[in-house]
Amino acid sequence: MAVFYVLLLVPILIQHIAIKGLHIDYKKKNKTALAFFFSLLTVLVMFRHESVGNDTRNYIHYFEKYCWLDWNRLADPGLEIGYAYFNKIIAAVSQEPHFFLAVAAAAVSALIYP
Repeated sequence: MAVFYVLLLVPILIQHIAIKGLHIDYKKKNKTALAFFFSLLTVLVMFRHESVGNDTRNYIHYFEKYCWLDWNRLADPGLEIGYAYFNKIIAAVSQEPHFFLAVAAAAVSALIYP
């Protein structure tokens, strides 16, 4: 739980203490604080253990399943095509499940924070 407090407090402290002396407009301060927040959140999610969260074990299970599936079978009925290809492309780089979690976390954060 302490990690979540740090995740919350660090961007606030950066915004109010470190940036306060700089003459930066309000919008730029908010963007900087948001960038730090999403960076810290991404790092937290990237390095989480597989027992954290309800679905993490399922994501790892499907990643390992799609690692060994032929490219031709990714379009089979019953499979989520986009998710299957996403897993297979990541598996082409590394078959380590934590690498998959890290890439997925980075992708989600990149899509949330413009």
